[in-house]
Amino acid sequence: MKMVKKILLGLVATAAVIGFAGCKASVEDEYKMLKVSGDKCSIDHENKTTDKYNRGWETLQQNHIDGICKITAEITDKTTANGSGVYGYIFNLKQNDDKSYNFTLAGVRFAQNGQIQGYVSDYKNVGAKYMSEGSDFCDKNGKAVNAADSLATCTEKLGSGITTLTTKSYNVGDKVSIWIDVVAYDGISTGRSLETGATAAEKGKNTYYVKFYDEDPVRTKNGDNLTYNTAVSAKATSTAISLNNPLADSDAHFSATKGQSKLGFYANVYASSKLKGTWEIPTASLYHEAEEIEE
Repeated sequence: MKMVKKILLGLVATAAVIGFAGCKASVEDEYKMLKVSGDKCSIDHENKTTDKYNRGWETLQQNHIDGICKITAEITDKTTANGSGVYGYIFNLKQNDDKSYNFTLAGVRFAQNGQIQGYVSDYKNVGAKYMSEGSDFCDKNGKAVNAADSLATCTEKLGSGITTLTTKSYNVGDKVSIWIDVVAYDGISTGRSLETGATAAEKGKNTYYVKFYDEDPVRTKNGDNLTYNTAVSAKATSTAISLNNPLADSDAHFSATKGQSKLGFYANVYASSKLKGTWEIPTASLYHEAEEIEE
């Protein structure tokens, strides 16, 4: 999977704690947070500031329909209320004609008392200039996301925002994994359509669903069809998210151009915190074959 490194760093308002770092870097990898090797990404970064977030992300260069991402955190703090930061999985990424961005971010953080928390946030029309500039995500005119008269919006797709997925007993130094499974529905293929409903719309065509697992669900791909180890239960499931690159009504299956978008890794290291861990999007779970890596 050929990678293009895009890193965004800077401030973000409290209201954007669960937010996305952005899609077009105006600052390169100043802190060199994210390291990519093969189909994995890793982080071992300490944010020594007391009032800023350090944020960064990487995308696969080739478009894909979807894939499952295994996130493994090495616990660095078990007493801070919100943990050390966010490990995120980016999907549904699209640049609009006015150079703003639409994207969806599924994230997890490892909070105090063993709480593993997740969220799925769907962003529209975030201005490229404000991906890393200023104290909040804004539209192209500089108006904050969801502010009055702003073109940029954020909709939470997992409850009302950050949700406790599960609770585990862990200590500093322990490694804890969560699998985030992103599935785009075509309304017809195995694992890509709802079990109920007679019409394509009722079967979820042109929507994503996201599931969080605390053990490997063994996602297996055969063409467009997906199967899982049914003994493994999801800890949470998002509501439907519209594909930014949908299939036409006449198309029954995804193609090389329709239904696909960028996937990637995301990190947000909170002030006075250290984030350590890995991401992996197995090649076998992706629609296209892997490419060479470009560092």
